[in-house]
Amino acid sequence: MHITKWLGAAITVALLASTPMPAHADADAPAQNAAAHDFAGGPGGWSNAAEYQGLCVQSLQCPTVVNDWTGGGADGNGYIRSQFASLAVTVGGTATGIWESPAFAYDGNKGKTPATASFDMNLRSDVADLLGASQVNDSSFRVDLVDQSNGTQVSVVPVTDLKPSTSWTAIQSVSVNPALLKLGHNYRIRISTSYHSVAAVTATGEVGYDNVRLTTAGQGDDGTNGGSGITTRKQLRKLTKSYILPGSAALVGTNKLKMKLRCPAEAAPKPCKIQVQGLVKGKFSKAATARKIITVKAGKAKVVKLRVKAKYVSVYRVAKKIWIKSTVRVGDVRVTVRKRVKLR
Repeated sequence: MHITKWLGAAITVALLASTPMPAHADADAPAQNAAAHDFAGGPGGWSNAAEYQGLCVQSLQCPTVVNDWTGGGADGNGYIRSQFASLAVTVGGTATGIWESPAFAYDGNKGKTPATASFDMNLRSDVADLLGASQVNDSSFRVDLVDQSNGTQVSVVPVTDLKPSTSWTAIQSVSVNPALLKLGHNYRIRISTSYHSVAAVTATGEVGYDNVRLTTAGQGDDGTNGGSGITTRKQLRKLTKSYILPGSAALVGTNKLKMKLRCPAEAAPKPCKIQVQGLVKGKFSKAATARKIITVKAGKAKVVKLRVKAKYVSVYRVAKKIWIKSTVRVGDVRVTVRKRVKLR
């Protein structure tokens, strides 16, 4: 059995070889099988496959995909890639290259639910020739964590369009909600790369991946907001401004202010308790509407209607923007935020 652990402020989740595994990985195991992260000298136990969709005949008219390991990479010691080719006779279709890591036993942080989990990797998308000859062809990638016991997938990076680049870049570190991962379960990291051909071109390209890491830090269940992925006021304040509160609201009927409020998936297993009301004019002005308090489950949304006070209805009818005030609580974390939104 091979277990990879990186010790320090963050602990990298173990990537195990395909030998029998215990249900629980030792958090203090020594670092081994580093190639499963940085692909030094080979694919490090990763497996690959190809899928084809569309009206084309596989291997004859579909855009083709070949997965392999090659030298070079972000740090020069090798990387995995999905190569694509399209010919003038290619019929519209989609080719997908799939890479899966060796299975690893997820033990969070030393057997406890971590406060944070994050995913990082380096990426190179040399697809300019495949895309440049046609404005309708496209290429994308996604990353999932696949539970080996039941096939459940946790989305790490949703389907993301690829922009042509021959340089290696680090993707923006992705926060993974620890509450979505089950302690003691075995997982694989799955990277899927797709090339969708609508207009036939004669071209080749590739997408490469290197330095793939899932890391955990801190402990959540022992005093860090009951396992929620939201653990700090700074984090909740940012989410409230960018996600929980809307960018616009609408005046409906004779005196109702309508808006959609959302609770991010990171809040799980805790819901969002949201208190909201509209203000008269400025950021710290008086309340122009009634106050409403609702509870929204993590990953869900609710539409609310606030009654506009009679003396402010005329103000709202001509306003293009208004300020709203909201107090949001996720578990033990609570913030009050004021945001200016468009009024439709």
